[in-house]
Amino acid sequence: MRLPHSLLNNVQEIVIHIGLDGSPISKHHCIWPILGRLIQAEQLSPFLIGIYEGPKDPQDSHVYLQDLTAEIKFLNEVGVLMPDGVTRKPFAVTGVIMDSKARATIAGVIGYTGHDGCGKCDQKGRTINNRIVFSTSSGTLRTDESFTNRVYASHHKHPYPYGLEVANVKMVSQLPLCPMHLLYLGVIRTLGVLWMQPKQNALFTLTTNQREALNTEHLKYGLFTPKEFSRKPDSMYFVSGWKATQGRQFLLYLGPIVLQNTLPETHYQHFMLLFIASRILSLKTLVADENYVNLAEILLQKFVEDYPTLYGIDQVTSNVHIIYCI
Repeated sequence: MRLPHSLLNNVQEIVIHIGLDGSPISKHHCIWPILGRLIQAEQLSPFLIGIYEGPKDPQDSHVYLQDLTAEIKFLNEVGVLMPDGVTRKPFAVTGVIMDSKARATIAGVIGYTGHDGCGKCDQKGRTINNRIVFSTSSGTLRTDESFTNRVYASHHKHPYPYGLEVANVKMVSQLPLCPMHLLYLGVIRTLGVLWMQPKQNALFTLTTNQREALNTEHLKYGLFTPKEFSRKPDSMYFVSGWKATQGRQFLLYLGPIVLQNTLPETHYQHFMLLFIASRILSLKTLVADENYVNLAEILLQKFVEDYPTLYGIDQVTSNVHIIYCI
């Protein structure tokens, strides 16, 4: 990717985020692109660093990442050569963005469906109703140092530096939780299924009429959706297949309106905890204020603490529990 000379001249260090994610392109074929984004130029689109393609996901992420780790190590050592052919500026990777499945694969740790699968704390899961569930609080938070020293050995698949760790990427602080996967494709989908597709003997259910009213209320806003949104509201009955943009639209914009007269007050106020915290953390002006960040943390922890009371202890999966650890 070519960067504007004026941009390169105005920064002291080249800092990027890397994005990793798999995507099936047919029943027996998938791709795993490696994308980069220059932090100092958010107006620029992500650029392609590399891409894996094959019949299934990479079986050895150490091999999948070997060219990337080698290049990161090289740039860390010598810097990025500027257009004048002489000057070099320092280079750093400060974040690697991916979903929980990819994070476990890339980091060489137990996945989110394992008892030692929480990537942010040492809390152990337990099996309830054939699923791994976690507590509504955090254990001892993992740190870059504890990860490197393999303090919690049962969390690791490899006793030695693995994957991006070889390139000195910090495997806890620089692998942030991504709202797209955690919230828009995770918790919002899960809540939607609990509302619209209740299982037998579920702790919380809406009546058929309530579900229909919720769906009707959601769909009517399709008439007023501005062009800035890439999709119009879709049927709540199809929530399990929603795209991230749909989950984001519901959480940050439509949810508080649509749910106000369709969910019981206790469940509506519970959703509002997540909505307010997410709005705070989505706005740069508020994130810059420590008081707002602390408020968001309190709201998210309250959201997790109340979750089993409203939906059942067997619903506190990794995606819900890890919100407490943010």
